Amino acid sequence: MRKDTLRVGALLLLAVAMASGCARDYGYVSVARAGMEVRLRSDWSSLWAERAKITPEQGKVAIPAGTYRPEMIHLVAEQGAQPGQQGTATWTLTSLGPFGKLQRVQVRESQTTSLEAGLPLLVKVRTRRWGRTVRVDFQITGQAGEVYERAARRNGRRQPAPNVKIVDASGKVLQTGRFEYG
Repeated sequence: MRKDTLRVGALLLLAVAMASGCARDYGYVSVARAGMEVRLRSDWSSLWAERAKITPEQGKVAIPAGTYRPEMIHLVAEQGAQPGQQGTATWTLTSLGPFGKLQRVQVRESQTTSLEAGLPLLVKVRTRRWGRTVRVDFQITGQAGEVYERAARRNGRRQPAPNVKIVDASGKVLQTGRFEYG
């Protein structure tokens, strides 16, 4: 008898949870920048978490009102005469965080939240010196302060680390090298 009571209670709890989920108020999220994909996750517990993938092609996407956080931001660009034809390259930069101003995205009932990220990108170069050794590092940051991985992908493959050239004020090359990942 006790097991039956527990089962009925669990079913009632599940029905109430599902009904309250259906009665939620919805807002809209959009991404205006071509070539940008944002994946959002609600701040709710992992069992009831809402997830949404938003691209410019979708226009406004209806999602339950509430607070969300990005899981990932992709910037995608096609290189070549005609996208989809042989010889065309697809370049991707990915941000897995931190997400700057987009750390928390508030979606309000019946309102549209526009996600602004990506271009223009800022490449910040940092140098540190230890005796005769100089370490040069860089960080790629988008307009919302989101930080992108240093490794660009071309057609899904991670590209070699970029080359670096150190010049003096007159433009004379003092040293050349290649950045290293990791």
